[in-house]
Amino acid sequence: MDPEYFEELLRYKEVVEQVMDEEMVRLAAERKDDAADIPLDRVIGDKFGFDEIKAEMDRIGLDDKE
Repeated sequence: MDPEYFEELLRYKEVVEQVMDEEMVRLAAERKDDAADIPLDRVIGDKFGFDEIKAEMDRIGLDDKE
């Protein structure tokens, strides 16, 4: 095994992840004022109910007034 080869692959992976992160931030900023027309249950599926979402909001310090 050639460690330099794997180090190069890791650098490629890091660059791809950085570009993807930057694109997601750009896209989120572009869409920040768009109306959310997808129902929440379709976005999160059956994994979470209101109680779980509220508990997580409380855990991280969000309130429902935001």
